[in-house]
Amino acid sequence: MKSVGIDIGSHSIKIAEVIQTNKGTVVTSFREHVLGQNPAYDSELEILEYLRNLVPQYPIDQWKITLALRQEKVS
Repeated sequence: MKSVGIDIGSHSIKIAEVIQTNKGTVVTSFREHVLGQNPAYDSELEILEYLRNLVPQYPIDQWKITLALRQEKVS
């Protein structure tokens, strides 16, 4: 089974693909998209656009979604 982890940070989006093997977990792909640093530009719009273009690369019928939140956002 392939798992895809997406980390949306304040400066970039990182995507790691991993698979489980008999010997453990193997990273098969890693990529990083650096977000624009212009404060006048809407970084949330850039993030949404990047993720929208990423979604078609993965078959939606095989998705299992796990969500992590920053500690300060959880009560």
